[in-house]
Amino acid sequence: MMKFVVVLLACVASFYSPWQGICHAQTTTGAESKAPITAVVVDKERPVAVVGSQSGLVVRSLPNLKLIQELPTTLLSIHDVAISPNGKRLVAVGGAPGESGSIELYDWPSGKQIKRVSPHHDVIYSVAWSHDSTSFATASADKSVQIFDSDCQNLGSLQGHSRAVMAVDYLPNDLGLLSAGVDTSIRYWDWINVEPSKSLKRTLINHTKDIYAIEARRNSEDTIPVIASISQDATVRFWQPTIGRMIRFVRLESVPLDFCWLCDGSQLAVACQDGRVRYIAADTAQRVQTIEALDGIAYSIAPDSKDGLLVGGTDGHLRYLSPRE
Repeated sequence: MMKFVVVLLACVASFYSPWQGICHAQTTTGAESKAPITAVVVDKERPVAVVGSQSGLVVRSLPNLKLIQELPTTLLSIHDVAISPNGKRLVAVGGAPGESGSIELYDWPSGKQIKRVSPHHDVIYSVAWSHDSTSFATASADKSVQIFDSDCQNLGSLQGHSRAVMAVDYLPNDLGLLSAGVDTSIRYWDWINVEPSKSLKRTLINHTKDIYAIEARRNSEDTIPVIASISQDATVRFWQPTIGRMIRFVRLESVPLDFCWLCDGSQLAVACQDGRVRYIAADTAQRVQTIEALDGIAYSIAPDSKDGLLVGGTDGHLRYLSPRE
């Protein structure tokens, strides 16, 4: 999921050496050739990915990244895309800064657009589905989080952030909802059985600059849920939000712009401003490996079901990294 930093960073020159041989394929083609890739998601059941940029929304095959389909969209900028866990819905979010935040909902995998709404007063930066696919949440620069059912009917709004909200995610097993943003806080909301209590349970403050992304660890045996966050302060931090504790962190040499958990939850893959992907061990916060992924800025990253990674960046650069042996 990519945020407003793409506007500021897109003009920065490329820094690092060519790709070093771990990717299966790359593309810089067609309408995407000039626009940074700001949103990517991989279908966990099929070898395809949805790719978003200011040039539009497309479906590509994996691992060769061949163009399969162009999806109808009127979003001026696409900041995030997400496929529901049951594989039946695709949602794309973005909008016009200072004017509106818009949602486009699609039937999946047909790609037929079902609905388009603009419920926020400013651009939407992030979207996340609940684990049971019955609801999704949006994070907006208008300082709010809004909740929708799977047909895009509004279920309520959560207010409390003092500045733009840039990231949102559900905790596993209906344990709550998380949001984070420019006010440097992570907020843990009571959200049970898709009924908004609008009750703020905890506020976690330890980052010193804007928080760009948060995501809960899944497919693990955690008795207390664990989440990770990345920030403009160049750190990755691990938390147990239900008890209000930060458990570890690591400082990076480059600002992280997006990240994802690997399938088993043992590591994070972090896409950074220097074009590199850094693997971080979740239980120790130690750096496991660093890969030179793109010649330029890596804005977005998404895993497939086998720990392959799709990385999007400057000038429409898109690369698939094969699973590491």
